[in-house]
Amino acid sequence: MIVPSREVYWNITNHNMMYLLLITVLVVFLFRMGRYMSVLLNGKKNPVSLAGGAKSLACLWREGLSQRRIRRDPLAGLMHLFLFWGFVVLFIGTLVVALQADFNIHVLVGQFYLWFSLVLDLAGLFALLGVVGLVYRRLIIRPPGLKGITEDWILLIGIALILISGFVVEGLRQVANNDPWALWSPVGWLFFRFFSLFRVDLTFAHRVLWWSHLSLSMMFIAYIPFSKARHLLFAPFNIFFSANRRIGDLLPLEVNKLDNSFGASKANTFTRKHILETFSCTHCGRCELGCPAFLTDKPLSPKGLNSKLTDFLGRKSEGEQVVTSAWTLAPEAIWACTTCGYCESECPVIINQVGRIVEMRRSLVLEHGEVPVEMRPIMRNIEKQGNPWGEWWGYRGEWAKSLGVPLLKDIGKADILYWVGCLGSFDERSREISVAVIKSLKALLVDFAILGKEERCCGDAVRRIGEEYLFQKLARENIATIEKYSIKKIITNCPHCFNVLKNEYSSAMGASFEVQHYSEFLAERLQKGAAELVGNVNKSVTYHDSCYLGRYNGIYEAPRQVLAGIPGLQLVEIERNLEKSFCCGAGGGHMWMDEGTGDRINQVRSQQALETGVKTIVTSCPFCLTMLEDGSRSVEGAVEVVDLAELVAKVIS
Repeated sequence: MIVPSREVYWNITNHNMMYLLLITVLVVFLFRMGRYMSVLLNGKKNPVSLAGGAKSLACLWREGLSQRRIRRDPLAGLMHLFLFWGFVVLFIGTLVVALQADFNIHVLVGQFYLWFSLVLDLAGLFALLGVVGLVYRRLIIRPPGLKGITEDWILLIGIALILISGFVVEGLRQVANNDPWALWSPVGWLFFRFFSLFRVDLTFAHRVLWWSHLSLSMMFIAYIPFSKARHLLFAPFNIFFSANRRIGDLLPLEVNKLDNSFGASKANTFTRKHILETFSCTHCGRCELGCPAFLTDKPLSPKGLNSKLTDFLGRKSEGEQVVTSAWTLAPEAIWACTTCGYCESECPVIINQVGRIVEMRRSLVLEHGEVPVEMRPIMRNIEKQGNPWGEWWGYRGEWAKSLGVPLLKDIGKADILYWVGCLGSFDERSREISVAVIKSLKALLVDFAILGKEERCCGDAVRRIGEEYLFQKLARENIATIEKYSIKKIITNCPHCFNVLKNEYSSAMGASFEVQHYSEFLAERLQKGAAELVGNVNKSVTYHDSCYLGRYNGIYEAPRQVLAGIPGLQLVEIERNLEKSFCCGAGGGHMWMDEGTGDRINQVRSQQALETGVKTIVTSCPFCLTMLEDGSRSVEGAVEVVDLAELVAKVIS
């Protein structure tokens, strides 16, 4: 009985030349990779631990191997999985062949050989289907974030030629040997049937195509580090080391260290993690699909930012070059970012765009004194009076006196500290939200108090502008104030304050408080029956997800639970909602900055909301409310913008 097997180098003479070709390819490959590693090691050490462990492995499986974010687009996700796993199986198969060919370990015999042939053939078929699907997506579907470039076509056509030539070589070998096990390689068998029609000697054709297939494969390997395909090498490491970071995470900075560089401006002032992220970019364009700056024609493209940073870092030998010079990356692009985090939430390789942008802003502000003109008086006001408007700090709690709201300095302790925030204290419209929150807290019989004039700006805007020194000064003052009182929990209705108090006072300053957004607190209390929502509002509304509440902190359901409990209220969702919500335009200091060019972000978002057909927009953020009220003025007809707290205050019993 004949045992199934095959000769690895059948019909190939001088196959040892393959090793010379492999060495040449590896020299080219490693030379380019050496350049990348030189740039990477030239960067600053990361100030925070990137330790891996089980959490990092889980992240690598979820985002790298199973490609969760890519699968949000079903076609792209399926095709990428076909291509990726097809090549993984083919690579493993190549290693198995090498065991037999180079180490004389005979494994390709018997049933194992037959199943091996079948699995590899199917892997090649699925990989080829992946290529076809990705070509179809570029030629026919043409998603807006994916612009076909020459590099894409070189990669796709190259992969297709490698796969097809492999099947052809298999078919030619089967014909020449009249292979009795040809059906175990079903795709190769189709070529076997086709070539069987020709009554000629095909051994020469087999030899030529075998070397062609090998040469194409080797050239592809050499091309990887010179192309966007380098993400295959860098992205797994970036994903692995990103498991412990949140959207919008900013690096801690020792502002009082005299020998410290502030932020990133030169190649050696970017952290190694930020450089790794830059090299990991796939240029897929997903970051642009919801970027408010890009979609309103501002000079910022998240994808373009990665491309320009890659070019800039490649010139690291020119060590004194500054990344924000006009010929590399215009400062206008850096200032255009609203820090909404959309790019980070969609990036399949978890690039921290916001963190890198803020690092460059830190350099502009702290090292070069370059601050947007509109922000200069705002920052002075915050530094002197603890609020953006320059109102005397002693007035901060005046609005609450007539409501009988207790101050912590008077009563000493309370279960709940209601952190009002700057808008809720000084902006007339936002104070209506604060009043509504207090009405609900009283209805819930909560033991609460406010800080009044002891509260200062949380520092959100100044930190994202890049003024880390002022942020840390504000943080130290606020932390010291909070810690001197016996407080069980802090609640706030401002997502910007919420994010800073909950996450950034911890990561940047080492303080740790239990903090809840008002919507979460209210949803929990209502669920426990602490109060009832009565009456009938009889209206349809749409809900705008705040970036800092949603993408930054994952709070989507609590506000909707509260809305669902309001009698007579019908929620109509905006198309861009939840994780894909479109920014109002206030973040990153833009509440006080002129947008300059392009459409106004708040007007675009207001129009998106009103396309639902309703005339009432609900939000859970005073920044969003301010921007959407302003944006809705450009829309014909009466439009109402209200905070969730205001709706609840009307019906809470």
